[in-house]
Amino acid sequence: LSVATFPAVFVAHDLFVEKRPLARSLLDKVPFFVAAAVFAIMVASAQPPTGHRPLPYAMLAAFAQSGWLLTGFGTYVIYRVPPNPDAGALLQIAGAAMLLAIFAVPLLLRRRWPMAVVLLYWILFAFIPSQGLAFQHPVTDRYLFFPSVAAVILIAWALIKTSERFGRRGLFAAIGLLAIISIAWTRTTLAYLGEWRDPRSVWYGATQKSSDSDTYYNLGSYYQDMAGRLGKRQRGAPLP
Repeated sequence: LSVATFPAVFVAHDLFVEKRPLARSLLDKVPFFVAAAVFAIMVASAQPPTGHRPLPYAMLAAFAQSGWLLTGFGTYVIYRVPPNPDAGALLQIAGAAMLLAIFAVPLLLRRRWPMAVVLLYWILFAFIPSQGLAFQHPVTDRYLFFPSVAAVILIAWALIKTSERFGRRGLFAAIGLLAIISIAWTRTTLAYLGEWRDPRSVWYGATQKSSDSDTYYNLGSYYQDMAGRLGKRQRGAPLP
Protein backbone atom coordinates (compact mmCIF):
# COMPACT_ATOMS: atom_id res chain seq x y z
CA LEU A 1 0.00 0.00 0.00
CA SER A 2 2.92 2.36 0.61
CA VAL A 3 3.60 2.36 -3.14
CA ALA A 4 0.30 4.21 -3.60
CA THR A 5 2.07 7.37 -2.47
CA PHE A 6 4.72 7.14 -5.19
CA PRO A 7 2.94 9.64 -7.48
CA ALA A 8 3.52 12.25 -4.78
CA VAL A 9 7.24 11.44 -4.98
CA PHE A 10 7.10 12.06 -8.74
CA VAL A 11 5.55 15.45 -8.06
CA ALA A 12 8.25 16.25 -5.50
CA HIS A 13 10.92 15.36 -8.07
CA ASP A 14 9.29 17.64 -10.63
CA LEU A 15 9.08 20.54 -8.19
CA PHE A 16 12.44 20.36 -6.45
CA VAL A 17 14.77 18.78 -9.02
CA GLU A 18 13.32 19.63 -12.43
CA LYS A 19 11.70 22.90 -11.26
CA ARG A 20 8.53 22.23 -13.24
CA PRO A 21 5.31 24.17 -12.63
CA LEU A 22 2.98 22.46 -10.18
CA ALA A 23 -0.03 22.49 -12.52
CA ARG A 24 1.81 20.72 -15.34
CA SER A 25 3.32 18.22 -12.95
CA LEU A 26 -0.05 17.32 -11.47
CA LEU A 27 -1.58 16.96 -14.93
CA ASP A 28 1.10 14.46 -15.94
CA LYS A 29 0.48 12.38 -12.84
CA VAL A 30 -3.30 12.00 -13.18
CA PRO A 31 -3.09 8.33 -14.35
CA PHE A 32 -0.77 7.50 -11.46
CA PHE A 33 -3.05 9.19 -8.93
CA VAL A 34 -6.06 7.33 -10.31
CA ALA A 35 -4.28 3.98 -10.07
CA ALA A 36 -3.08 4.80 -6.55
CA ALA A 37 -6.61 5.77 -5.50
CA VAL A 38 -8.03 2.50 -6.83
CA PHE A 39 -5.52 0.42 -4.88
CA ALA A 40 -6.01 2.53 -1.76
CA ILE A 41 -9.78 2.02 -1.90
CA MET A 42 -9.35 -1.72 -2.39
CA VAL A 43 -7.02 -2.03 0.58
CA ALA A 44 -9.15 0.21 2.79
CA SER A 45 -12.29 -1.78 1.98
CA ALA A 46 -10.53 -5.07 2.78
CA GLN A 47 -9.23 -3.76 6.10
CA PRO A 48 -11.27 -5.16 9.01
CA PRO A 49 -12.49 -2.61 11.56
CA THR A 50 -9.93 -2.11 14.31
CA GLY A 51 -11.57 0.62 16.34
CA HIS A 52 -8.41 2.70 15.99
CA ARG A 53 -8.27 6.28 14.78
CA PRO A 54 -5.32 8.11 13.20
CA LEU A 55 -4.52 10.25 16.23
CA PRO A 56 -1.46 12.55 16.05
CA TYR A 57 0.40 11.24 19.09
CA ALA A 58 0.07 7.60 18.02
CA MET A 59 1.16 8.52 14.50
CA LEU A 60 4.19 10.39 15.83
CA ALA A 61 5.19 7.44 18.00
CA ALA A 62 4.78 5.09 15.04
CA PHE A 63 6.89 7.42 12.89
CA ALA A 64 9.62 7.43 15.53
CA GLN A 65 9.65 3.63 15.82
CA SER A 66 9.63 3.17 12.06
CA GLY A 67 12.37 5.74 11.60
CA TRP A 68 14.62 3.93 14.06
CA LEU A 69 13.92 0.59 12.38
CA LEU A 70 14.77 2.18 9.05
CA THR A 71 18.31 2.83 10.26
CA GLY A 72 18.91 -0.91 10.40
CA PHE A 73 19.82 -0.89 14.09
CA GLY A 74 16.42 -1.51 15.66
CA THR A 75 14.88 -4.65 17.09
CA TYR A 76 12.95 -6.40 14.36
CA VAL A 77 9.87 -8.45 15.14
CA ILE A 78 6.79 -9.38 13.15
CA TYR A 79 4.38 -7.72 15.61
CA ARG A 80 5.11 -5.10 18.23
CA VAL A 81 2.90 -3.36 20.77
CA PRO A 82 1.19 -0.45 18.98
CA PRO A 83 1.61 3.07 20.37
CA ASN A 84 -0.91 4.14 22.97
CA PRO A 85 -3.58 6.23 21.19
CA ASP A 86 -5.24 7.38 24.42
CA ALA A 87 -2.86 10.22 25.16
CA GLY A 88 -4.08 13.49 26.60
CA ALA A 89 -5.10 16.50 24.56
CA LEU A 90 -1.78 18.24 25.19
CA LEU A 91 0.19 15.29 23.82
CA GLN A 92 -2.11 15.12 20.82
CA ILE A 93 -1.48 18.79 20.06
CA ALA A 94 2.26 18.34 20.53
CA GLY A 95 2.17 15.28 18.30
CA ALA A 96 0.36 17.19 15.55
CA ALA A 97 2.91 20.02 15.76
CA MET A 98 5.81 17.58 15.57
CA LEU A 99 4.32 15.82 12.55
CA LEU A 100 3.89 19.12 10.74
CA ALA A 101 7.49 20.02 11.58
CA ILE A 102 8.78 16.67 10.32
CA PHE A 103 7.10 17.21 6.96
CA ALA A 104 8.19 20.86 6.77
CA VAL A 105 11.88 20.52 7.70
CA PRO A 106 12.99 18.93 4.38
CA LEU A 107 11.86 22.10 2.61
CA LEU A 108 14.80 23.91 4.21
CA LEU A 109 17.12 21.82 2.03
CA ARG A 110 15.31 22.35 -1.26
CA ARG A 111 17.74 24.91 -2.69
CA ARG A 112 21.03 23.25 -1.80
CA TRP A 113 20.14 19.55 -1.93
CA PRO A 114 16.92 19.08 -3.91
CA MET A 115 17.50 15.37 -4.47
CA ALA A 116 17.82 14.80 -0.73
CA VAL A 117 14.47 16.55 -0.28
CA VAL A 118 12.83 14.19 -2.77
CA LEU A 119 14.27 11.13 -1.03
CA LEU A 120 13.22 12.37 2.40
CA TYR A 121 9.67 12.93 1.20
CA TRP A 122 9.73 9.50 -0.40
CA ILE A 123 10.39 8.07 3.06
CA LEU A 124 7.79 10.26 4.75
CA PHE A 125 5.06 9.71 2.16
CA ALA A 126 5.56 5.94 2.34
CA PHE A 127 4.43 5.88 5.97
CA ILE A 128 1.19 7.79 5.38
CA PRO A 129 -1.05 4.87 4.27
CA SER A 130 -0.29 2.60 7.21
CA GLN A 131 -0.83 5.47 9.64
CA GLY A 132 -3.84 7.00 7.94
CA LEU A 133 -5.73 3.71 7.83
CA ALA A 134 -4.95 3.12 11.52
CA PHE A 135 -3.96 -0.52 11.16
CA GLN A 136 -3.98 -2.83 14.17
CA HIS A 137 -0.17 -2.86 14.04
CA PRO A 138 0.99 0.47 12.55
CA VAL A 139 4.67 -0.48 12.86
CA THR A 140 5.73 -3.69 11.14
CA ASP A 141 8.66 -4.76 9.00
CA ARG A 142 6.69 -4.92 5.76
CA TYR A 143 5.84 -1.23 5.93
CA LEU A 144 9.57 -0.49 5.72
CA PHE A 145 10.23 -2.22 2.39
CA PHE A 146 9.27 0.72 0.19
CA PRO A 147 10.81 3.56 2.25
CA SER A 148 13.99 1.52 2.76
CA VAL A 149 14.67 1.86 -0.97
CA ALA A 150 14.75 5.63 -0.57
CA ALA A 151 16.85 5.35 2.58
CA VAL A 152 19.52 3.30 0.80
CA ILE A 153 19.59 5.74 -2.12
CA LEU A 154 19.85 8.63 0.35
CA ILE A 155 22.82 7.01 2.09
CA ALA A 156 24.54 6.43 -1.25
CA TRP A 157 23.84 10.02 -2.29
CA ALA A 158 25.26 11.35 1.00
CA LEU A 159 28.42 9.25 0.67
CA ILE A 160 28.97 10.42 -2.91
CA LYS A 161 28.49 14.05 -1.90
CA THR A 162 30.93 13.58 0.98
CA SER A 163 33.60 12.16 -1.29
CA GLU A 164 33.09 15.00 -3.77
CA ARG A 165 33.23 17.64 -1.06
CA PHE A 166 36.32 16.42 0.79
CA GLY A 167 38.25 14.70 -1.99
CA ARG A 168 40.35 11.66 -1.15
CA ARG A 169 39.80 12.01 2.59
CA GLY A 170 36.07 12.13 2.04
CA LEU A 171 36.27 9.09 -0.22
CA PHE A 172 38.13 7.05 2.40
CA ALA A 173 35.70 8.19 5.08
CA ALA A 174 32.74 7.27 2.88
CA ILE A 175 34.18 3.82 2.14
CA GLY A 176 34.84 3.22 5.83
CA LEU A 177 31.35 4.30 6.83
CA LEU A 178 29.83 2.16 4.08
CA ALA A 179 31.81 -0.85 5.30
CA ILE A 180 30.63 -0.33 8.89
CA ILE A 181 27.00 0.01 7.79
CA SER A 182 27.26 -3.06 5.56
CA ILE A 183 28.74 -5.21 8.32
CA ALA A 184 26.15 -4.07 10.86
CA TRP A 185 23.24 -4.59 8.49
CA THR A 186 24.51 -7.99 7.40
CA ARG A 187 24.81 -9.13 10.99
CA THR A 188 21.30 -7.90 11.83
CA THR A 189 19.83 -9.48 8.69
CA LEU A 190 21.39 -12.88 9.30
CA ALA A 191 20.26 -12.86 12.92
CA TYR A 192 16.70 -12.00 11.94
CA LEU A 193 16.61 -14.55 9.13
CA GLY A 194 17.58 -17.18 11.68
CA GLU A 195 14.20 -16.65 13.34
CA TRP A 196 12.32 -17.49 10.13
CA ARG A 197 13.20 -21.17 9.87
CA ASP A 198 9.62 -22.36 10.47
CA PRO A 199 6.36 -21.01 11.96
CA ARG A 200 7.36 -22.00 15.47
CA SER A 201 10.68 -20.15 15.31
CA VAL A 202 8.96 -17.02 13.96
CA TRP A 203 6.40 -16.78 16.73
CA TYR A 204 8.71 -17.98 19.49
CA GLY A 205 11.28 -15.37 18.50
CA ALA A 206 8.54 -12.75 18.44
CA THR A 207 7.51 -13.54 22.01
CA GLN A 208 11.08 -12.91 23.13
CA LYS A 209 11.03 -9.40 21.65
CA SER A 210 7.45 -8.22 21.91
CA SER A 211 4.71 -8.39 24.51
CA ASP A 212 2.00 -8.01 21.88
CA SER A 213 -0.77 -10.52 22.50
CA ASP A 214 -0.91 -11.64 18.86
CA THR A 215 2.57 -13.15 19.09
CA TYR A 216 1.56 -15.40 21.99
CA TYR A 217 -1.77 -16.22 20.35
CA ASN A 218 -0.11 -17.35 17.13
CA LEU A 219 2.53 -19.36 18.98
CA GLY A 220 -0.20 -21.08 20.98
CA SER A 221 -2.18 -21.76 17.80
CA TYR A 222 0.87 -23.40 16.25
CA TYR A 223 1.36 -25.65 19.28
CA GLN A 224 -2.33 -26.51 19.21
CA ASP A 225 -2.14 -27.46 15.53
CA MET A 226 0.89 -29.64 16.18
CA ALA A 227 -0.87 -31.34 19.09
CA GLY A 228 -3.93 -31.95 16.92
CA ARG A 229 -1.82 -33.90 14.44
CA LEU A 230 -0.74 -36.40 17.07
CA GLY A 231 -4.12 -38.14 17.07
CA LYS A 232 -5.91 -39.91 19.87
CA ARG A 233 -4.18 -43.29 19.69
CA GLN A 234 -1.27 -44.00 21.98
CA ARG A 235 1.97 -44.32 20.02
CA GLY A 236 4.29 -45.60 22.68
CA ALA A 237 4.64 -46.64 26.26
CA PRO A 238 3.60 -44.03 28.81
CA LEU A 239 6.41 -42.07 30.35
CA PRO A 240 7.45 -43.27 33.83
